[in-house]
Parts: sequence; structure tokens; C-alpha cells
Amino acid sequence: MCHHWLPIHQRINYKLALLTYKSLHGLTPAYLCELVQWYLPSRNLRSSLQILCTNGKSSRVLYKDRAFENLGPKLFNLLPLNVHSCPSTDIFKSHLKTYLSKWPFNL
Repeated sequence: MCHHWLPIHQRINYKLALLTYKSLHGLTPAYLCELVQWYLPSRNLRSSLQILCTNGKSSRVLYKDRAFENLGPKLFNLLPLNVHSCPSTDIFKSHLKTYLSKWPFNL
């Protein structure tokens, strides 16, 4: 019997990326949606062709690198374009799990 479960660290990354995706698409409470935003450059740059989100400005210096508003966008931006540009949550979850199961490194 094969369950296709992700290892613990990748399961954490899965949940974090999913929460970021839902926040960017307005599928979470407002206080979470405010923490992550789409990256919109002020002028035409090469990064304009990518679908990215901005890193937050956490006020908690001690836990800054582990805060959702910093780690969520960082993880989301590391995903390939075909994963984080999925049109629906179900498709995103499927692509994300497949990608993370093949991911050679930990965030």
C-alpha cells in the first residue's frame, strides 16, 4: 500500500506554498491576504514576465526569516512558472505535490 506522503519538511513547504497561493488569490481571511502581494514593478523589467510575489516587511526581527510574510513569498517565488501560475487550487495542489516530491533540497 503506497500513500505518496511527503516527508515532514516538504509537507511544511507544501502547506506554506498552498497558504501563499490562496492568500494571493483572495481565498484566505483578509489579514493573511494583506501579508503577501503580487510583485508589480514600476517599469518594464525582465522580472515583469515572471509571476512573482513580494517579500513582506516583518517587524519581528528575531523571527523575521521564519515569518509567513517572508517565507511564504520566498518559497512561492522558487516554484517553477508552471506550478505557481495554475488556474485553480486543485491543479496547484497537484502540481505542487509532484514538484515537491522531486525537489532535491530543503528551503
